[in-house]
Amino acid sequence: MKKRSKREFGLTAMLLMGAAFAIAVLIGVSFILAVAANMMKDPTSLIGAFSLASLLITGIVSGSVTSRVRGDGGVLIGSLSSVIAGAVILIIGLVLTRGALSFGTVINVLAFIGVSVIASVIGKKKTGKKRRRYS
Repeated sequence: MKKRSKREFGLTAMLLMGAAFAIAVLIGVSFILAVAANMMKDPTSLIGAFSLASLLITGIVSGSVTSRVRGDGGVLIGSLSSVIAGAVILIIGLVLTRGALSFGTVINVLAFIGVSVIASVIGKKKTGKKRRRYS
């Protein structure tokens, strides 16, 4: 029987940690953008743009970080954890709005998932070839 090191986690644990990381980053970015919106004269004018920006920034950060944490299968982990985080965001939105989600909200979450998948592909840890050092 193969012994696991303390740093190795299973697929389910990595997916849940990736989704939790994405939601934590979303809360932080949303808080920063809420403070920025509060400094404006009319904060309600850019609510849609700020919500899309917070989701896209979160998608880029969480996708790239999640795929780098796990070298092998990092793209799969990053993609699936963004789908889980997107589902959690939609479920929370359904609960808060009592089932009255707008089409824009669904499009924003789909954009979050798409950007996170692209970021996990781009941010994948490179393995294999090592650079030569020329003297």
